Amino acid sequence: MPDIYAEAAESIVNADRAAAEEVARRALDSGVSPS
Repeated sequence: MPDIYAEAAESIVNADRAAAEEVARRALDSGVSPS
């Protein structure tokens, strides 16, 4: 059972990282510099 939770947490972290990278990429494309 703990393995399932570990995998879920890992996938959530990976999804958040991918979303953050996409937001950063969009900001750079819009000419907004990271603070």
